[in-house]
Amino acid sequence: MGDVLEFGAVVAVILSATFVWRLGSIWIKRLSRHAEVGGDLDALRRRLEELEEHADHRQRDTEERLLEVEERLDFTERLLGQQRDRSALPPKD
Repeated sequence: MGDVLEFGAVVAVILSATFVWRLGSIWIKRLSRHAEVGGDLDALRRRLEELEEHADHRQRDTEERLLEVEERLDFTERLLGQQRDRSALPPKD
């Protein structure tokens, strides 16, 4: 009867060790996945910052070009206004 108890104890220890080993490997896999996700999040944050910076540059460039177009339009309107004023004046004798 003592041999059966010893055998049962050995089997219980082996099963317990296997169970603990399996839980440990699952826990390690989860930790490594979290580390990968953390790395992915850092890469996404860097990419988002790059895109925001690019968008800011594009917006500034667009604003500068719009100001230049407005200045050219104002200049053209002044020239056309001067031309109308000259044609409205009576001819010189």
